[in-house]
Amino acid sequence: MLPDSARRCRDCKRLIRGAVGNACPYCGSDKLASVLVQNVSEIRHHSSVLTAAITFCLGLTVIRLIVAFFGPRLSVSFAMTGELVAHLHMLSTGCTVLYLILRHYEGDFRALFTVSLGMFMLTEGVAAIAGRYGMLPLEGLTGLFNITLFMYSSLAVTAAIADGPHGERYHRPLMVACVGFVLLSCMRVLFQMRGGNDAHMNLPAAIILLLVASVVGWLVVRSEVQARPADSATLPAVSPRETASSAPPAASNTAEGSGAAQ
Repeated sequence: MLPDSARRCRDCKRLIRGAVGNACPYCGSDKLASVLVQNVSEIRHHSSVLTAAITFCLGLTVIRLIVAFFGPRLSVSFAMTGELVAHLHMLSTGCTVLYLILRHYEGDFRALFTVSLGMFMLTEGVAAIAGRYGMLPLEGLTGLFNITLFMYSSLAVTAAIADGPHGERYHRPLMVACVGFVLLSCMRVLFQMRGGNDAHMNLPAAIILLLVASVVGWLVVRSEVQARPADSATLPAVSPRETASSAPPAASNTAEGSGAAQ
């Protein structure tokens, strides 16, 4: 999208759109400077991020086919791994389809953030239910959600880095939230590899969530404070009819002045 032209008052730092004359409508200053305002609703797509997401699904498909053909001949543990890969493949396929649908309207970063947020809510919700009621079968489901959370939150961070400097005020807070998702998923994997349960992870997870929430809140407040002095004021432009209607009195005053001089 093309940038929009506007003027900024050098005294009150406000952004002014439309024809308002040569004076600021807020403070009356005549120190107006022309600026270019970039539209922040730009949708950004990155082919490398799309390729990584599709490659992840295709890789799981290939692994699932290999396990289906050679798994029963090798060992029982390999066959159980194939069952885990099959469930992960179905879950990642659904997430990738949702990402492709949202990507068309929201871009890569927002689409991946939405998928990551959904996986985070599912992971924490299922883990809380499994720990509260002692449902052991749900722990495997928590692991599947956690792996998917790690994958798509990592892709979301990659898309945010690929976007570069962004004019949207909520871009950085969302990126920090995705980094928090990556840290939580990595910590959960480490606890599961060491044989720990979800109860031992409550305190580290709470610390990470508190830090991420603090950073996100600080970034949001900071962006609001910085944007408040530069709030745009779209004022109606002066129409040709109003200009024409205001011109005759000036002409008549000129004629009266010339007649009095004669």
